[in-house]
Amino acid sequence: MGGIAPYSSTRPRGHETHFHVRHKACGLECAPMKDVRRPGTWHRKVHPVFLEMAAANREFEEWLRGWLGRWADAQKALGPKAPAARYEALLTPLLDERDATLARFEARLDRVVERHGDPPPQSGAFAYLTPASGERSLDPEPGPLFRLLHWLRHGKTVESTAAEDSQGNLDAYAALTRTGEDVRRVVFAQGPLAPFKRDEDHRRLFELLSCYESEPLTEYELAECFDEFCPCGQVHGADALRKQYARLKHDLKAAQQNRQTE
Repeated sequence: MGGIAPYSSTRPRGHETHFHVRHKACGLECAPMKDVRRPGTWHRKVHPVFLEMAAANREFEEWLRGWLGRWADAQKALGPKAPAARYEALLTPLLDERDATLARFEARLDRVVERHGDPPPQSGAFAYLTPASGERSLDPEPGPLFRLLHWLRHGKTVESTAAEDSQGNLDAYAALTRTGEDVRRVVFAQGPLAPFKRDEDHRRLFELLSCYESEPLTEYELAECFDEFCPCGQVHGADALRKQYARLKHDLKAAQQNRQTE
């Protein structure tokens, strides 16, 4: 069954792609879970699109965590020499569930956009998923999965790293090679990815927030937001979230500046 992707994006729009990467338990100043999911005044500081998309993201990630566990159990049960019929029996229902769930969430996001429109991102969030206007095209053109994993692994756009590689930079060459390995591990289900050094656990929700934040949230409002919408099921530390959000904004700004000077 080589070549079957355990999960994948179908239409890689910026506000959707963050659904399709595995979310691990967060581990940021987390305390035992208590019910703090209550509407807060911070809701008035974000576009309604964010509230609906963040809720969909939380539900998707909760489903995905369970599905990935079942996928791993099935792969373990099959072993390396299982007959094709057994692969079909164990994996086909999981793949059908994956496809149906992705289609359901795609349709849900489309309904959100139909209700509210799709306000353009104001922060540069998810811009690394597509080439900037006027940038030299790459050959071959990397897909959105490659672009996303490269950003999570290295904190740079593919174009920025490719430009360094073209000058003979060995670190850049190694970075592109490492991203290629990550992609193959995902596409061919070759075990879990090594943990990213950056705070990928919350970055997808932070990026979504940065797109639709009409007024800055205080660090305590950030904590309320993440307690409500982060699928990790923990209570979040306000100071840790503030620092993470600042790092993300710094990285997005640096990525934009790099693209403008390339």
